[in-house]
Amino acid sequence: MVVLLAGLLVTVSVLLLSRPEPLHAGKPVSAWVKEWLEKPDQSMDPNAPELRKLEEIGAPAVECLIQTIQKRNFLYGSTGYSNLHARLPEVVSKRLPQPVWPDLVRIRACFSLGALGPLARPAVPVLVERLVHEHSLRSFATHTLKTLGTNAAAAVPSLLPALHSEDDRVVFAAAEAIAGIVPTQHEVVTRMQAALQSTNPPSRRKAARILGLSRPLTPSIEAALLGRLRDSDSWVRFWAAEALLKAGSTHQEPLDVMLTMVHGPEISSPGAFYDLAQVRPTTADICTVLVEGFKRYEPKVSGFSYFHRYFEEFSAADSNAIPALIKATERTNSVQLRRLAAEALRSIEKSAREEARSDASETPVAKGRPDSTVPGDRVP
Repeated sequence: MVVLLAGLLVTVSVLLLSRPEPLHAGKPVSAWVKEWLEKPDQSMDPNAPELRKLEEIGAPAVECLIQTIQKRNFLYGSTGYSNLHARLPEVVSKRLPQPVWPDLVRIRACFSLGALGPLARPAVPVLVERLVHEHSLRSFATHTLKTLGTNAAAAVPSLLPALHSEDDRVVFAAAEAIAGIVPTQHEVVTRMQAALQSTNPPSRRKAARILGLSRPLTPSIEAALLGRLRDSDSWVRFWAAEALLKAGSTHQEPLDVMLTMVHGPEISSPGAFYDLAQVRPTTADICTVLVEGFKRYEPKVSGFSYFHRYFEEFSAADSNAIPALIKATERTNSVQLRRLAAEALRSIEKSAREEARSDASETPVAKGRPDSTVPGDRVP
């Protein structure tokens, strides 16, 4: 009897451990995830059809992404396999899996979780762990938590102690993630205002950038950032100016500082304007900076799709930017920029008409006898 029971337990255990992998459209979920994560190119388009497929799959896809982030050993990502694959005859190598870059696979897994919104909530503890303990993935885990916003609210209690870490890299990463999740978090604001007075320029840069995530822009935060527009470090000036523009400051000086830097030697890549392009509704000042950035870096902007998305996503809510868009259609030699600005103006106009029609259709119609009549009305 004991032997029979032992055999039964072993059988049940084997069956439980070898449960078939969940399928989607007749294919294992891991295969769908693998196709996206191991794409040979390095693109991470948030509108990629592969991401929409993962969204459709739901929880099983999220579990695969979590496992990828936790994974340490990638057979096809080892140096030995890559070297062997490169030396094999083409007829053989074509039949084998392509080598992968493990860091890119895990980074793309983080990015994917950020794009999945509420579905990614189960991944929050793993992302917090990566932020605190893994330097190579820290900035990507931070970005993902910040992107998830309130969907990552469960991370805040675990991240607050990290604000007191002896490792400044952990402190700033935790502060940035918390500020993205809870923009009103008092402890983050206090710590970053103190860091803004540091004698260490990198600390001041990070503090200014993180304070730009705080909402609302209190008088004390605004005064602290305005004070850094004349900082001896150019990148402190940049992040302070950007923070003020993103928060909607009405001062002229942040725009002047940013435009000076757009045309100066410090900024060598249009990627510096990514965060500004994410602010919606946009403003005339932000639009002015992005227009000038586009004009300066036009040969390079094809590699930064966010520039085009910025102009393609205008709506009636962005009407404050109309003066800057009109200037862009009239005062530039760039045919591409004139076209994008004109399309943005048409999008604003179209969106405004649609909102007006929607409001009109929702206006309640008065019923019953009118209170007064005009000459010629026939009242029964």
